[in-house]
Amino acid sequence: MKKTITTFLALFVLTLSTVNAQQSYNQWSLGLNVGGHYGASPATYGYKTIAIGHYAVNGRYMMNNRVGVQLDAGLDKFKAKTNLGDYKSDYFRTSFQLVANAGDVFRFDTWTKHIGLLVHGGFGGSILMNDKDTRSTFNIGKRRDLMLNAIVGVTPQFKINERVSLNIDLSYITNIKQSWDYTMLNSPNPVAFKNQLINWSVGATFNIGKNSTHADWTSTVHGTSKAALNAQDKRIQELENKIQKD
Repeated sequence: MKKTITTFLALFVLTLSTVNAQQSYNQWSLGLNVGGHYGASPATYGYKTIAIGHYAVNGRYMMNNRVGVQLDAGLDKFKAKTNLGDYKSDYFRTSFQLVANAGDVFRFDTWTKHIGLLVHGGFGGSILMNDKDTRSTFNIGKRRDLMLNAIVGVTPQFKINERVSLNIDLSYITNIKQSWDYTMLNSPNPVAFKNQLINWSVGATFNIGKNSTHADWTSTVHGTSKAALNAQDKRIQELENKIQKD
């Protein structure tokens, strides 16, 4: 019985030490991206469908090396050229998303130490707005369109060092009950999940914390090597010998 209790205690200590070792990585990160957008629909009145003018920032917390949560915000600036002149509008959104480290799931570490892949998705709120137009040709005044959004995306990453990674993000957004097109010059019939927007951007991720590596680049251990098993057996035996002497 004494040996059984001793073995159990030894295994418990080893389990705790293993958990601590597995969690000895940074879990927070800050991301900054710039790029463009493709306003798939609705788009009218001389709107340039594919254009530069997307800016985003995100804060992310990884609960472990595979799953995390992210709060992000994005701004898209739209322009339309019409026979009455140029017109501008802004689309601002924020969202809460779940993040999966697909690079670890698909075991990228077996062939590279510098390439990763994140998959993200969630929901949030959006506002589409224009500045008051003082020209008599339009004379539409200020317009504000509040709506909900759903977003999914993929983010390939390239690790520069343990603190900084470069990324390319491609995100698909659909707005719920959008009342105006992106130029706010036309009012389509609001239909849930009909209105779409694609963001593409490049950026950098900055890992925050006191540890030497980040969860994104901490690989899950698959199986246990013979050397690791021998080391555990040796440590258990040492603990047993120490307890018996006491």
